[in-house]
Amino acid sequence: MISNILIDGIRVSIAISIFFVWIVRYTNIVEEFQEYGFPNWFRDIMGILKCIAAAFLLIGSVPLMGVATAVLFVLMLSAFIVHIKHSHTFIQMLPSFSLAVANAFLFYSLVL
Repeated sequence: MISNILIDGIRVSIAISIFFVWIVRYTNIVEEFQEYGFPNWFRDIMGILKCIAAAFLLIGSVPLMGVATAVLFVLMLSAFIVHIKHSHTFIQMLPSFSLAVANAFLFYSLVL
């Protein structure tokens, strides 16, 4: 059985990291999405989805956390693929990859 403390730590860490990137470091996000050639509306939708999912993680309801981890897994895996497509360094790819893995782990632990 996976410890509830570990699960809580992972879900809070994911939520904090998403809020930090999409609120505190928003100017970096704007630059990244411009580099990728994505439109502003797409960036904004991604930010809204990620912040809502992060909030769902903090609420603590298992069904909401399940939805949040599934959505975040898909979005983080997609971000990782975009980093690969743009030949970024491993360090640049690490956040999206680690968040995809963390969300997959969290989803798996919720299903058990």
